[in-house]
Amino acid sequence: MSISVELTNFCRAWTLVLGLSLVLLSACSSDDPVGPADVDPISVLTSFEVIDSKTAVETRQFLEARDIPAGPNGYTLYRIVYSTVDTDGSSVKASGVVSIPDGNGNDWPILSYQHGTITNRNSVISVEGVASGQEGLLAVGGPSLGFVTAVPDYLGLGVSESFHPYVHAQTLGRSVVDMLRATRELCEAEDVMLNDKLFLAGYSEGGYATMAAHKLIEEEFADEFSITASAPMAGPYDMSGAMYDIMISALPYASPSYLPYVILTFNNIRNHYSSLAEIFAPPYDQTLPALFDGSKSGHEIDAQLPSVPLEMLNQAELQDIKARPDHPLRVYLRENDLYDWAPKARMRLYHCPLDEIVPFANSTKALDSFHANGAGAVELIEIDGSSHESCAIPAVLQAAFWFSTL
Repeated sequence: MSISVELTNFCRAWTLVLGLSLVLLSACSSDDPVGPADVDPISVLTSFEVIDSKTAVETRQFLEARDIPAGPNGYTLYRIVYSTVDTDGSSVKASGVVSIPDGNGNDWPILSYQHGTITNRNSVISVEGVASGQEGLLAVGGPSLGFVTAVPDYLGLGVSESFHPYVHAQTLGRSVVDMLRATRELCEAEDVMLNDKLFLAGYSEGGYATMAAHKLIEEEFADEFSITASAPMAGPYDMSGAMYDIMISALPYASPSYLPYVILTFNNIRNHYSSLAEIFAPPYDQTLPALFDGSKSGHEIDAQLPSVPLEMLNQAELQDIKARPDHPLRVYLRENDLYDWAPKARMRLYHCPLDEIVPFANSTKALDSFHANGAGAVELIEIDGSSHESCAIPAVLQAAFWFSTL
């Protein structure tokens, strides 16, 4: 569930958002600054280092060279390492970046942006910096507009050497929570004031991670964080329904690597299969571990897989999965659904009805369930676009417009 859009298209679209810089700054300012000293958080920040910085003039030059008008601030970009929790409950290190505006006399809101699917451990902003595509532009444009912008790498990416727990709700949500804790600690260490605004956003797997973080914060960490608004975009919230249907479909799928990514995550967590030959047909039982060793991109992996994902599966096991609602894999998928709860803070789901990678049904299922559970502050915004990728920029833009009004 990655975002792969042409940089020029992103730049033209982002122009509209940066043109709102004065509105955003006024909307996000607060007369009641709340910094790290106002709470008693668990200390998670392990280390931080500056990896990039630009003055307001240099930031303007950087953005305008990419046809992006700049806001009034420069920035300092930090690579951070922090403690979070692995799938087995143990403490592990994770990484990410925090980009802080350099304007004076302000207290800043936090914007946490969760990235989409990544299979190459080093294809993250903590390694590549502002050259890392969309996340890099956000790390410059966000603080230019007046947001302290946090981008977690997640487990298994960046400094973390474990297998990335792909669309695993608990660890994705917790990596965001601990990233927010680390962001507050960094701001305290660097004498940066924060206000009481917290925005969460992400697209694709990042939409799922945003939903997981929103749920986890409200259910377990409401004493530390108060969400102003969240914008989960095109996420696979219905893992046991809409996404399961793709897994067992005999139709081609544009990103076949997603299926083994989910199954390998399941098996790493549950140890259900003693041999991958129990779930994957040859030669995939032998080739998949090397493909998902953290050194290859999703496109490189997809090129070596069949276009119909179920062709990778052991057919006897597939029939057992289909016949048994209590099969451990299906139980695991249900445990990672993210629609059966009731968000309290405002939320807008952004999704394109024509999404061929993450079906629109994920968002309609979530919306219907949220409303049935009594959540009154959730909306679904339909995006015009012909594909998962083409919907990404309009979704991010509309979410930014919405955040600016709060």
